[in-house]
Amino acid sequence: FDTSIKKPTVEDEAFGYKLTELNHKIQLHRGVQVLHLAQYHLDMLILRKFRMSFNQVKSFLRGVKPPVKSNDGVNKTHHSKDTLGAVLFSPLVPLSWLISWAFGLLALLVYTALNARFWGYLSREEPPVFAFEMFFLTVADHLSIFSGLAFGAVDFLLGRKV
Repeated sequence: FDTSIKKPTVEDEAFGYKLTELNHKIQLHRGVQVLHLAQYHLDMLILRKFRMSFNQVKSFLRGVKPPVKSNDGVNKTHHSKDTLGAVLFSPLVPLSWLISWAFGLLALLVYTALNARFWGYLSREEPPVFAFEMFFLTVADHLSIFSGLAFGAVDFLLGRKV
């Protein structure tokens, strides 16, 4: 593991990237289940997502790139374009309401469209009230990720590379 990463966040990802860069294969077995003993409260989860994003962007800017490829050999990220779009768009959701209700509604519709597949999946798999609650958790999650990415990039540009 990269011991220069101060708090445990992305060192396992960087290790996996290094393994695949050296042509090692990482095999996933869906039958293996892991129980994480950590118990998160909402504030702890949001802080963890912020720290992970903060360190991921710095790791990326240092040159640690995810070598994820699809079966057709085309480079792809392990995040969907919709999720990345929703994360980047998330600050506009609350801010747009300060401009006007119409702009706020438009931003909310775009954000909903970006998350439609995820929330659709939840509404099929979970009770409707859970899917509704997940809206607020998703917004908080995306805002914390966006903030981590932004602050991490600024920190890196200010010379704090690790």
